[in-house]
Amino acid sequence: MKKILLTLFLASIAISQPWPPPSGLSVTEYSPGVLELSWSPAPPLPEIPETLYFDDGDPTGVTMVPNRASVTMRFTPEEPCTVIGMLFKATPPGAIGRVRGKIFSDLLGRPVGVTGAGLVEPRDTIITATLSGWTRIDLTEPYYVTTTFHLGIQRWDSTFNFGAIHDTEPSEDPSRGWLQSGMTIEEIPGDVFLRALIRTPDGVLRVVDGKRTVAYDDPFNTMTEILSPSETMTPTYHIHRHVNPDFAGAYRGETDGTSYRDSTVEYDTPYYYRVRAYYGPGDYSDYDGPVIGITYSGGTGEIFYDTLKTEAGLALGHVSWSAGNRFAVKHTPKVPSMLYKLLFHFESGGSFRPALYEVKRDAPAESLFVWPFTVTGDVGWDEFNTTSRGFIMDRDFIAAANLHDTRLSLSWSTPTIPARSYDYGISSGWNPVADTAYFIRAVMKYETNKWYLNLRRGWNLISMPIIPVQQTPDYLFPTRVGFVNAISPESGDYISIEDDEPLEIGYGYWVMSDRDTSYILEGRPVGNYDVEVGEGWNIIGSVASSTGVPFSSIETFPEPLFVLEHLYWFDPVDRNYDVVNRICPGKGYWINAREHGFIRVSE
Repeated sequence: MKKILLTLFLASIAISQPWPPPSGLSVTEYSPGVLELSWSPAPPLPEIPETLYFDDGDPTGVTMVPNRASVTMRFTPEEPCTVIGMLFKATPPGAIGRVRGKIFSDLLGRPVGVTGAGLVEPRDTIITATLSGWTRIDLTEPYYVTTTFHLGIQRWDSTFNFGAIHDTEPSEDPSRGWLQSGMTIEEIPGDVFLRALIRTPDGVLRVVDGKRTVAYDDPFNTMTEILSPSETMTPTYHIHRHVNPDFAGAYRGETDGTSYRDSTVEYDTPYYYRVRAYYGPGDYSDYDGPVIGITYSGGTGEIFYDTLKTEAGLALGHVSWSAGNRFAVKHTPKVPSMLYKLLFHFESGGSFRPALYEVKRDAPAESLFVWPFTVTGDVGWDEFNTTSRGFIMDRDFIAAANLHDTRLSLSWSTPTIPARSYDYGISSGWNPVADTAYFIRAVMKYETNKWYLNLRRGWNLISMPIIPVQQTPDYLFPTRVGFVNAISPESGDYISIEDDEPLEIGYGYWVMSDRDTSYILEGRPVGNYDVEVGEGWNIIGSVASSTGVPFSSIETFPEPLFVLEHLYWFDPVDRNYDVVNRICPGKGYWINAREHGFIRVSE
């Protein structure tokens, strides 16, 4: 008798089991103080079966298989395993017909049930196979076995003939190979070229508890059936959390499902979450993530006032001019905010109209607003409340006194900020007055729970500094044209945001409007955020801040991350890009990253 040891080998070049990870991890705020994670389950483990066989690979004999006859092979695994299917080699090569793959229990070296009694159904499958080379036949269901079992091929088609190939002699006595035809069963004089496809315990399938007891005709044997249904291994999921992206983070919990709520978070703190599949002791998948979750404390917000001026408050003289001319000062608000009031300091009283003008290409341009009636300016500081007019100032603007008589005399001084004052002559137009600062001030009002947004006709680059009641394009931008667009940090490509898809904090968006319009939206203020950026150009967002966030204060992971030490903002009025060094609420900015990473922006 030939001596062949039980042989196991991998049918794939993979050496270790690749445990599949979950995918699509995302995090949202379930409620204030609670973050909810969700993900798609890990896919079924890839099939990398091991092959159990006893033939020596040298085909020396053929046993023809009659119609409805079965050829079987006995296997004894070294340890419990799951049987997935079989490989079978027949002759003549290329024969096509229906065959049936089966699995049987063992009784005294023979397959139990091949003669009809105790046949296990539906543990087989009928396929139309081309028997050329090694033919793979999978069982309808995989099954867990703990001891000797038999696999068999039954001819299920009278229109074709085939023979089972075997080697010179059987590896055991009685033979491992058997031919059953009708009510007879006989040994095959060699090991059949029929190989079992199995998984060992650290493979895909786990055992389902419970076995059936089957009584056979043999009075001395009441056997516990060895065939137990198995199921695809379903992992549990372990959730990890950290405050930095560079670390996997501490274990937070686990679940059998595909969602998890974390109520142990602190307000206004970004958390990096990762999730991985757990299959058993030491058997983990790779992590999916990180994704960033944060819940904002909100509140009513804070109110800030900022007085814009170009002089120090000590007048050196005063100036007057004839009716129809103007005195003006250019102001730059620190952040987009509401124009609260205008202040003028007069040495002598007279009539005039307060007015506002746009700045284009760094020069005064069209009027934004002229007071609808003539007012009388009083000596000293005279103020004009503009709150009811709803002026949102997000870029340079001109505050002016449009003169109506020569009695009015406006104070002036040496400028603290050069080249901010202008004269307007009826015949000469606008002219800068570099060495003079007119006493015209603007008071801005900024509330951190409000988003002051001017949408100009055409493209606008914006971001959310608050969390409004709704975050969808339909709610936020009723005058928009087409989709809101963003840059994907994963691919660097433009992506379109669906009408009912929420915008995200920390990212910038392109919005096209068909008209000039202004909004003031309320919500919970955003004081900080972390976002993922990809290699190359990205559009980032803003936070609620009365002064803006310096570019130099942005934290990066890794460090250094930026190619350029500044930002680009698209000016929708001049329709060009400005190089800036400060992030202002409500605006979006281009940055260039050396590699994939994360940034942290804090007020």
